Amino acid sequence: MSQPSASSLSWQTAVSWVMRVHEQDGLGQPEQQALQQWLQADPAHLAAYREARTMWLALGFIPAPGERG
Repeated sequence: MSQPSASSLSWQTAVSWVMRVHEQDGLGQPEQQALQQWLQADPAHLAAYREARTMWLALGFIPAPGERG
């Protein structure tokens, strides 16, 4: 079995951060610092985070099948 690519790991980490930001009532100071450090460590991290956040927000506006009027 092959190892996940760096872009795949960046994407998975970005999705994890987006989920934490949106499912909790904000991040604590240590988590905010960790997120900022991760975002600044590699331009690919910021790009993955922006893409994951955009997708999260877009999907949030799509009603579930049972919720459609």
